[in-house]
Amino acid sequence: MKKFPFLFFSCRDRPGIIAEISEFLFSENLKISNFDHFSEQKNFFAKIELPHKFCREKFRKNFARNCAQKLRGKFEINFFEKKENENFAFKINFFFQKFQEKFKN
Repeated sequence: MKKFPFLFFSCRDRPGIIAEISEFLFSENLKISNFDHFSEQKNFFAKIELPHKFCREKFRKNFARNCAQKLRGKFEINFFEKKENENFAFKINFFFQKFQEKFKN
């Protein structure tokens, strides 16, 4: 069964966050399938669907060093299976909400 990778990211809100993340993904030659984001009480949150094929550990290491550290952010990479008769968007948003609760400042 195909697994869908998502990057959940959080940091203090400021200008340039989306550009920084997009530039990093471009430098890694990764296509953004979906990029949702919002700000709440001076916190920035992003949920980014990544391509199905990429090196998870290499990406984690490079993102931590070249993007998350620069933005002073926290992140998780999660893989979700899409099952028949399942509300996939609800499942992703449930886990994204749990991520937000962990990292609200």
